[in-house]
Amino acid sequence: MCAIITIFGCIKLFRKKVDDEMDGNELRLRERVTDAKKILIIDDQKEIGEDLSEFLIAAGYETQYAINAKQGFTLLEKLQLHLLILDLKMAETNGFEVLRNLAGQYPSLIIFVLSGMKEPETIKTAIAYGACEFIAKPINARVLLGNYIRPTLGM
Repeated sequence: MCAIITIFGCIKLFRKKVDDEMDGNELRLRERVTDAKKILIIDDQKEIGEDLSEFLIAAGYETQYAINAKQGFTLLEKLQLHLLILDLKMAETNGFEVLRNLAGQYPSLIIFVLSGMKEPETIKTAIAYGACEFIAKPINARVLLGNYIRPTLGM
C-alpha cells in the first residue's frame, strides 16, 4: 500500500508505526540519536522539509531543517554533517549556486539533490556542480531511505 503513497502519506504511516512500537522506552531512542548520522534538509516547501525531517528522525537519524539557503548555511557552520538534502528550485535562491558554493566550501559533504526539476540537463548540471545523487520529486520516503540514505550513511 505504501508504494503508491507520496512522501507525506508514508511519513504519517511510518510515524504511527514508530509511535506504536515505542512502549515508553525513550532512553533507548536518545542513545540512538546521539550516535546518529547528521542530515540537513534545505527546502523552501515547509511541509516537505519538516515531514522528511520527522521521518528521518524516526528512522534513527539526527536531522535539521532549513527553509532557505541562508538558514542552511548558518546550520552548516555549526554542525558536522554527514549528508545534505537540497532542493534546487527555491524562491529566494538559485539552488545551483547554492550547490556549487556548498560543494566548494565542504568538499567532503555528501549532497543529494531532491528536486521536481527532472530535465536531463538539470540532472547533468547538478552532478557537475557537486551533487552525489539527483532524486526526482515526488519520491516515496521509504524509497529515499532504503535506496539512497541507508546505503550511503548506514543504519
